[in-house]
Amino acid sequence: MKINRKNIAESKYLNEDGTFEAFPYSYSIGTTSTGNNTMTINYRIREDVPQPHQGEIVDYADRYNDSEIGEKYINTLIVNANVSEEELPDNENIGLPAIAKALLGKPIRITNKRKEKYNDPTKQVNDISYTEVSQAPNIAASELGRNIRGDVTNKNSSQSAQSASRPSGDPFANNGGSIDIQDDQLPF
Repeated sequence: MKINRKNIAESKYLNEDGTFEAFPYSYSIGTTSTGNNTMTINYRIREDVPQPHQGEIVDYADRYNDSEIGEKYINTLIVNANVSEEELPDNENIGLPAIAKALLGKPIRITNKRKEKYNDPTKQVNDISYTEVSQAPNIAASELGRNIRGDVTNKNSSQSAQSASRPSGDPFANNGGSIDIQDDQLPF
């Protein structure tokens, strides 16, 4: 690991209920244990709109499956984020990565509701319970330029090379294979 004191996490993570002007700043693509493809959208609360919690991040709070029910909610998000038909044409099958990329940086109003983590009631997690069209449709270019992370899916691209040097007793080595981690397995 390279030490760089200029490369630090400056963001705070949302820990409150409320409705906020935000935008999707990153996403990850995965699969559920039942084989459905999933898209997790992570949001950043806008700093260019006067509101509480400016700049805070809402991670792992908005997840969509490519199931029939999930399709309705994905379409609602696309409409509320004002994604153009040029970007995502109607009546075409489009993969979740392309949908996620089209959503990045689009203004949207989100309602966050803190709730008990389903497999650990001692922990509270964020849940985007509602999205709607932004009341502040224009985002400052300077805000988007420094705050879009894009695809944060764990690709495990360097894991094979690293696992060769790990001791055989290392429970995290996984013989160089990928590890599928679901939201409900995260410690927060």
